[in-house]
Amino acid sequence: LEQQNDEYLDELDARVRAVKEVAHGIGREARESNNILNGMGGQFDKAGDMLKGTMAKLQNMMDSGSGRAMIYLALFVVGMFMLM
Repeated sequence: LEQQNDEYLDELDARVRAVKEVAHGIGREARESNNILNGMGGQFDKAGDMLKGTMAKLQNMMDSGSGRAMIYLALFVVGMFMLM
């Protein structure tokens, strides 16, 4: 009976170690994913700031009402369509 209990304990120990390794792997993946998401958040913030600046410049051109500004706006729109 004692030998059987020792075998069960060894088997249980092996399973606990396997679960522990899986848990550590999940923790590593979660940390790596968080780091990636944090980096992406910063990039989206930068892109948003650039877009706000561009929109402010476009608004200034529209407010000025000059013909040259309208030509620049049209070229900008065409350029954006070409990039997409």
